[in-house]
Amino acid sequence: MYDVIVLGLGAMGSAAAYELARAGASVLGLEQFGPFHDQGSSHGRTRMIRKVYMEGEVYLPLLERSYEKWLALDKMGRRPLINLCGGLYVGKKSGHIITQTLAMAKAHKLALEELGPEQVTNRFPAFRPDPDMVGLFDPEAGYTNPAGVFSFYHRMAKEHGAALRFNEKVHSIRVEKNKIRIRTGPRDYQGKKLIVAAGAWLGKVAAGLGVSLPLEVRRMILNWFEPEGAPSIFKPGPFVPNLWILEDGRIIYGFPWTEEEEGVKYAFHNRFQVVDDPDRVERSVGKGEAREIWQVLARYVPDAAKTLLKSKVCFYTMTPDERFLIGPLPGYRNVLVAGGFSGHGFKFTPVVGEILKQLALEETTSYDIAAFDPARFN
Repeated sequence: MYDVIVLGLGAMGSAAAYELARAGASVLGLEQFGPFHDQGSSHGRTRMIRKVYMEGEVYLPLLERSYEKWLALDKMGRRPLINLCGGLYVGKKSGHIITQTLAMAKAHKLALEELGPEQVTNRFPAFRPDPDMVGLFDPEAGYTNPAGVFSFYHRMAKEHGAALRFNEKVHSIRVEKNKIRIRTGPRDYQGKKLIVAAGAWLGKVAAGLGVSLPLEVRRMILNWFEPEGAPSIFKPGPFVPNLWILEDGRIIYGFPWTEEEEGVKYAFHNRFQVVDDPDRVERSVGKGEAREIWQVLARYVPDAAKTLLKSKVCFYTMTPDERFLIGPLPGYRNVLVAGGFSGHGFKFTPVVGEILKQLALEETTSYDIAAFDPARFN
């Protein structure tokens, strides 16, 4: 019997498996896909990390700890896991996101530099803000490499004794008073505790245990473009992770042309299709689905989108308040959930892994996660 079974070895599940194994627990990790699959929410080579967090003060202590752990993990990894090259947020100064970002930076004395539209273009030659836009440069922002993070966590979890099973889909879960029984196709497993970090499948797993979680799964499109002009202006430094808040409410985000990426990546943050069942989502991306973001880039980052190289599908798993779900599944003492990260969770991966370890082994945590209680919607 395992001390803890972790269901889902995406970002949070992999971090939890590593933290638990490092703490001396016997750990089994189960994943229905391969170790570096592109079927969930965290694949690829770039995810943004930032400290100026307009989403709310409740996240700031977790961000501080995440940054500490990212830097420590980066030193331990065989290849770089983070690049703190800075980040840029662009929009009208009167817009609520820009206003909240400025207020958050001022209230917590976080580094943030306000740039006029000409200053933005002078410093970042690929960007073309409108005359009434401002740019907020965050020198402590940057990006993480999910593929490198997964490789690190899987390797280190196994070195500490964790058993990781990939391409093994769970068919049934039975929760008893002091035991979890899990049946997959080839095997049966038993554990004292269960952590469900199943991403877009969290709602289905919870429903199988008789619990309804108010989660909405969204089909999102990621696009990679071959830029036009000098490649150097699209590399980290002259080109940083960027977020554009448009007047009509649409939000796009982009990443530089890194050594491991095929081109410049751009996507909408708030254009999506709601998914009834993640097992039945349309994985192919029609050529017309990139047309809208292509038109936006033609105005604001005109040289970035010369040729569309590829598009892929990923998931956002949303909660009604866009805050995470971290804690016991309502009605269960020995089942923990981590999900509903609502499109902004990856940067918290190291600290979420630590929190899940504490909850599984000690049934409490040193962090204030009351705002993320899964029972808050009951």
